[in-house]
Order: sequence, then C-alpha cells, then structure tokens
Amino acid sequence: MKRLILILLIFPPFGILKAQERMLTLGIQYKPIFASRFFGAGEIITKDDALEASITPTWGHSYGMIIRRGFTKMISYEGGISYVKRRYAINCTDVDSGFSSPSDFSLVSYEIPNQMLIYIQLGERLYMNTAFGISLIAFASDVQSFATDRRFYHFSKLTTNFLSAALIANVGFEYRTKKSGFFYFGASFHNPVKDITRSYIEYSKDNFSTYRADFGLRGTYLTLDFRYFFHEAPIREQKNRTKKK
Repeated sequence: MKRLILILLIFPPFGILKAQERMLTLGIQYKPIFASRFFGAGEIITKDDALEASITPTWGHSYGMIIRRGFTKMISYEGGISYVKRRYAINCTDVDSGFSSPSDFSLVSYEIPNQMLIYIQLGERLYMNTAFGISLIAFASDVQSFATDRRFYHFSKLTTNFLSAALIANVGFEYRTKKSGFFYFGASFHNPVKDITRSYIEYSKDNFSTYRADFGLRGTYLTLDFRYFFHEAPIREQKNRTKKK
C-alpha cells in the first residue's frame, strides 16, 4: 500500500492532471532554512584531547526569482537564481577545566536550481506538485570566526573555487487564481553532492599547548517555501493575439 501511494505521488494518473501547458511564468520566493537532525543536517561534534566543539546549524534563509515553463499538462520545468545564507553556532569547550565559549558564523552562496515538476489537481484551483532536480552553487568566500575570549579560532575553507552541485527535491501546494497569480506553499530538501567546506577549530590553551579539531560541513538543509507567481497567459494564446493584430 505504501509503495502504491508513493507511485501515485511521483507518477500521478494522467486523467486528474491539468498544469501550465505552454505557459511561461515569473515568480518570487522566500525560504526560511530550519535546523533538523534528519538527513545529515544536524549537530557536528569534533574533538582533540583538551578541545571539544559542537557545530550546530541554526536558522537561515533564501530568496530569489523563479521562472517556470510548462511543457505538457503534467510536466513543467523550473529554474531561477537564489541568494542563500546558512548560519551556524559553535560552542567550544576546554575538556580539562569545563570552560566553554560560544561563536557563530555564516556561509553565503548563490544557487541556480533546475528541476522538473509533476502536478496533481486536487480541486478546481488547488494543485499539488512534486519536483526533483539539481542546483548549481557558487559560494561567496571562505569564512573565519573567533570565540568571545579569542582563544578559540574557527576557519572554513571552500572545497571548490567555482561551482558545486546539490540534489534538490520539493513537494508543495499551489492555489491558482484567475487574474491575481498563483500562491504556493511547500517544503524543500537540499543535499550537496559533497562537503562544501574543509573546516577546523583551533584552541590556544596556553603559550605551549595548541589543539586543533577538523571537520567538514555538508551544507544540507531543509526549508519551508513561500512563492508567488505572476499571472501570465499561455504562450499559444499570446501568439494567436499577435497574429490577429
């Protein structure tokens, strides 16, 4: 039964589908990023003798523009460009004394998602869609940060100087008005194909002892998706109007 439901969600019956055939639509989106222990998007613990550190993803956000192109009544392509800011909290601890000090940092990137959408019509104007694809990512720069007492130092170096990639998946619901555009709410999963940074935390305990703990940031995140698509007429209708003129 579970397999049947999954098949219906990914490959829905043709008879109940009615999507944006031959329509080119522009939209905007805002996506708050939230922390999760699932899918490798949770806390990282790293150690080196007297040093122990935890790195935890916190709230971030993404926003940008979307272009959607309908091909058939059930399939559309979606692309665009987005600004993404991932935030992380660090807590560094001296294992011997129990002394700890907090820090934080953020990673900024620009992403170009490319995905195919499949639609299910749930009502006269309500639709559900699932989407899968690949996102190209360009990070702004390496990052570093210090703890409040300056004895703990963090550095994250990007694993690539140009573009990296991530697998993306999305599910959501869309309400389509006649003349006021489309309103969308959903959730997305973003999983880079490899670690996005090689990172370390260094602790200068005294003039003679320095400890270093290495780790990698995967960069996986989950989002809630809020989108608005401007109203557009189908391409073929626009062509017919042009010919009549």
